[in-house]
Amino acid sequence: MKTLKIAVSRACPECFTTSRDIVDITASDYIDVAAVVLAVSDIFNGAIEEIEATGFGIPVFIATHKEERVPAEFLSRIHGVFEYSDTSNAYYGRQLEAAAQKYEIQL
Repeated sequence: MKTLKIAVSRACPECFTTSRDIVDITASDYIDVAAVVLAVSDIFNGAIEEIEATGFGIPVFIATHKEERVPAEFLSRIHGVFEYSDTSNAYYGRQLEAAAQKYEIQL
């Protein structure tokens, strides 16, 4: 099976590393995506609802800047939060990869 991609919002801070191909969320139909990384602003633009509407069960992460907070009502609908930090990119990348691999296995 072909390795699936990571869909990322243009508004996301660069806070993770990955060896997977990255696709912009606005250019994706999520068929070939193993995980999604959104910015907090995407939550309010309906991105989570759009992803959930696919029915694929793709894991969603939210990337935040230091002062941003994910609204509590969305926490149960996401897989994790990446806070922008130069020292955590590899750690967040491993979390993202683990979720992507788990998603691929379940297909």
